[in-house]
Amino acid sequence: MMKEVFGTLSVVFSCSGFAPYFWDIYKKRTKPHALTWIVWVLLDGIIFAAQYSDHAGAGAWFAGFGAIACLGVAICALVQGEKNIRKSDVAAFVAALSIIPLWCFTSNALLAVILASMIDALGFYPTFRKSYAKPHQETLLLYGLDGSGGLFALLAMEKFSLINVLHPMTVVVLEAAFVCMALGRRRILQVSL
Repeated sequence: MMKEVFGTLSVVFSCSGFAPYFWDIYKKRTKPHALTWIVWVLLDGIIFAAQYSDHAGAGAWFAGFGAIACLGVAICALVQGEKNIRKSDVAAFVAALSIIPLWCFTSNALLAVILASMIDALGFYPTFRKSYAKPHQETLLLYGLDGSGGLFALLAMEKFSLINVLHPMTVVVLEAAFVCMALGRRRILQVSL
């Protein structure tokens, strides 16, 4: 019963972050980077399938919801997201996409988890780069609440294995680092004005 409660909380926290994010996209206060969100749609979908097959139970709900929510953001990003796409963004995007087939076809679970973490970090690069220059173009509440959802996903795992826990742990660390960087950049830019 507690696993389902934690699984539900992982989705509720994530959803609570995505709702204002979509609102801010609609109001043109947030400009998501499409390349990041496309990678995350694929990654969360694959991770959900892997966790489901590894009996993660309610712990997999976080990745399943993430895939659906990221698809919505990716579509919005293609329409009104960040248009300043640099060669380094494309390089990170291509690198992330090129790792996905390796991850899908490896029979080594540890290697698969490490590759998934690399894909997540590479996929985050375009948003990190854009937000370093424009830290006010992201709704940080999403990343804080989604990171909290990752913590609840860890508590919801029916089976603790590296394949099940590394993704939510990676999400927590990357999103916390992103929020710290963006808040720091906001402060620096405000002081320099």
